[in-house]
Amino acid sequence: MLPEEARVRVLNVLNCPHADEQCTTVEMKAAREALKYLTRRANAASTVKTPLAAPGPDAQERKWGGYWHDHPTFSPSDWKFEASEGDTRRGYWDWVESRIEGNVDDAHDIPFPDIPLHLNSKELCPEAIEYLHERLKQGDIDG
Repeated sequence: MLPEEARVRVLNVLNCPHADEQCTTVEMKAAREALKYLTRRANAASTVKTPLAAPGPDAQERKWGGYWHDHPTFSPSDWKFEASEGDTRRGYWDWVESRIEGNVDDAHDIPFPDIPLHLNSKELCPEAIEYLHERLKQGDIDG
């Protein structure tokens, strides 16, 4: 969901003069989900710094040793497989960046009390683990 789409969805329901009477349960649920999404984005932007030193595939490429090196979680063979299946048209490091963003988003959805259970997860990339450590350090209880 795009931030603008979420904002519009929330405002439409909040500005409905008959919110209690005529807005359907589906509309209210969609508005709540959109509001949670916007709140999560705002909290992530303001309270918990993203673990990426500088966003973008070039930063990840430099972080992990340069063009001919690999990310420790997202291998070139996985990227090649996705490309051969037509699931991506991105270059390797751009694909890695998108996978990291998804992994950090998944880490953000982990409830605060469960974070310690995920600190050694093989399913999360180092950037997502770093993000979880940052949440613990800051006492970020927004899950």
